[in-house]
Amino acid sequence: MIKKIKDSIGLSVFTLVLVISIIGVGIYGIQKINELNKGSRELYKDRMIPINQLGSVRYNLLNTLLVSSEVSQNQISFDKAKFIMNSNLDSVQLSFAKYSKT
Repeated sequence: MIKKIKDSIGLSVFTLVLVISIIGVGIYGIQKINELNKGSRELYKDRMIPINQLGSVRYNLLNTLLVSSEVSQNQISFDKAKFIMNSNLDSVQLSFAKYSKT
């Protein structure tokens, strides 16, 4: 009878240790997932948004080159090209100013 009680207590203690270990591993996992989530947000904010802003600068500069090519081939008027180029350069300055703040 005493052996059964000892075995029961031993099994209960073992189960309790196992449950506490599983809870500990779960808490540790949740903490690490939160750290990964924070790192992903920082990566997006620090890298992806500036890349998008530089892409906008690149697009507007390439569009400016395209307009100058169209003027040299007499496809558009000089005044229209000047307007397009000025708006592109304004967009470049705005995008680069946003990029510089990051």
